[in-house]
Amino acid sequence: MGQQYESYWQGHSVDMYGLKIPDELGQAGNNQPGSMAMAVGDKAVTWALSTSGESNAEYTIVAIYSDAAHEPYLGKHVYLFTLHNGQPEVLVTQQNQGNDNNWLYFSETQNQELRMGFAKIVQGD
Repeated sequence: MGQQYESYWQGHSVDMYGLKIPDELGQAGNNQPGSMAMAVGDKAVTWALSTSGESNAEYTIVAIYSDAAHEPYLGKHVYLFTLHNGQPEVLVTQQNQGNDNNWLYFSETQNQELRMGFAKIVQGD
């Protein structure tokens, strides 16, 4: 497929059109200046990074991958591998500009192979 993705984490953020993810990804109801709150669908959400998959947030982010370092403008993606209500969800954004809410919008990826692969990892298959 010719795509190249890199892994990111706190302190080693991907530059997504000027927003550093996860370092500048804000929280619902507690957005800091210079950050954008994470939103899924039309709702700002809470999130937490976790290597164990456990947190009290709505979305627990266990991995972040992006092709932003290798793709041209308007071709960049950030994938969040998350647990939501204990279930695996792979979220994606291609957002390239701000908005009135100051939210970074994610949606569940339509890539079935990626969704199923992550679900198998979470289930231990």
